[in-house]
Amino acid sequence: MRMALENNMDFDSAFNFIISRQLVAPAYFIISGTQHNQGAVISMGRDQVFAVDSLDTESGRWFLVQSNYDRDLPDPTNDDRRTVAENIMEKIGRKDMTEDKLFSEVLSTYPVLNNATIVSILCPPYSGEFNVTAWSESNSSVVVREESPASINFLQ
Repeated sequence: MRMALENNMDFDSAFNFIISRQLVAPAYFIISGTQHNQGAVISMGRDQVFAVDSLDTESGRWFLVQSNYDRDLPDPTNDDRRTVAENIMEKIGRKDMTEDKLFSEVLSTYPVLNNATIVSILCPPYSGEFNVTAWSESNSSVVVREESPASINFLQ
């Protein structure tokens, strides 16, 4: 995966690179690009792709939410973060969504934010910036880093 980042691949190249790899453990890869409908959640096992969920704004799929569970299965009854987040996103709507609303009304709302939440990360590809917020047990936050990636060497 590091190779995909180091080689500045475009979305399609990075997508194809990821799905063609063998992994040491199952994983979810959430990738996005700067062009229309360039976003996907890739669910992979060690040697196969289980599922790919992609943005498709023409059919109303303008966002994807990923938690710790496969997207093709219902949320466990004791952890419905994904369903809650999806409902909030739909309620806000694409036209009214902002980064601030995404953080304050989705990522900071129970049960999306709960005592087990360690970090929330916003990385909008169009801005070239990112925000990493670390949460304490009381759900108070500390912004760890908010910068432009151009000024940081991630690979050191």
